[in-house]
Amino acid sequence: MAYSEDLRARVIFHVESGNTQLSAAKLFNINYKTVRSWLELKKETGSLKRRKHRGGAKCRVTAEELKVYVDAHPNAILADIAEHFGFTIPGIFYHLRKHGYVRKKNIKIC
Repeated sequence: MAYSEDLRARVIFHVESGNTQLSAAKLFNINYKTVRSWLELKKETGSLKRRKHRGGAKCRVTAEELKVYVDAHPNAILADIAEHFGFTIPGIFYHLRKHGYVRKKNIKIC
């Protein structure tokens, strides 16, 4: 949860009034690193507004690429799929689940 600009301004005012960053952190019950980052933000931008979230990294594999590979290699294990796409095993497991592929636990032989 983001802190309000009002709180940020009060913390910065406290520090600029001659108090230490540590005393501001204790007084306002926030982390010392938060106070430090707000001071850096004000120094860089002149404002205490939050920086915009730029989003995460783009996915290296599309749903279509994954579907084509899995359909072509139905018995491939996670290690094989991960190696093919350049992922770690947990990474490819995440992407398979994200695109609707699940592990079949029981195979019924008729």
